[in-house]
Amino acid sequence: MTKGIRGAITVEANTEAAIKAATVELLTEMIKQNNLTQEKISHAIFTVTTDLNAAFPAKFARLTIGWDKVAMMCLNELDVPN
Repeated sequence: MTKGIRGAITVEANTEAAIKAATVELLTEMIKQNNLTQEKISHAIFTVTTDLNAAFPAKFARLTIGWDKVAMMCLNELDVPN
């Protein structure tokens, strides 16, 4: 049983297009590497740094990847100094 999978990617710019491209690239690779189907996913949590606010990554998981039955949340990473 898979209990959790973590992935990370760099987003080139704070634009909807860049966030979409990075989200789709990351999720596509995670799906391929882990042989995932929507039915195997209970939820997804997307975290972004505070400078990325042009779009919600979950939007592209739903619209492009097809995760319309997956519970998703988008959160900010803590901005801890140093």
